[in-house]
Amino acid sequence: MGKYYKLDSYHDMSDFISFGETLSEIRLACQMTEWQHISTEAVELKIAEDSGTKCPDFIFDYGIPIVSYRFKEFLEQNKVGDVLYKKFIVTQEKSGLREDYYLALPKAINCLNRDKSVINEWDELEKLVISDSAVGRYKYFKIADVSTFDIYITEELYEEIKKQSFIGIYMEPIKEA
Repeated sequence: MGKYYKLDSYHDMSDFISFGETLSEIRLACQMTEWQHISTEAVELKIAEDSGTKCPDFIFDYGIPIVSYRFKEFLEQNKVGDVLYKKFIVTQEKSGLREDYYLALPKAINCLNRDKSVINEWDELEKLVISDSAVGRYKYFKIADVSTFDIYITEELYEEIKKQSFIGIYMEPIKEA
């Protein structure tokens, strides 16, 4: 049985980015993993003036995964496929900061072992068991057909992430059945 991790961030996106109408459409498309509703045009996002100038490499909030250019390159170097990338230009007027970030929305796959997982009456996961054979070559993914915005990674990708000096990434192991 493979080992999997839930990928999360230490900070809410709202700690760094000033929201507006820009992300409302993107949020819903991310939560539903509906790539067809996400424009490919770059979007400018303003960093909150009191957030400092050092941004995390992974920001995840309400289903929206935003990654630094460095983390995007890492995913590509590790042959993580089936990811929708959308460019965000992150700016901060006060400091003159301007950096490229990306929405990094993984594909939702049917990998939930329904016989061993426990789903409550609200369609929420109480116990998660992932089917290795259904995951196949995916290293960075969401789980289809359940009410969760979470992103999961394989142990292989987990080990590679640990070797890097990324900021703001939290990886929680999925308990085995």
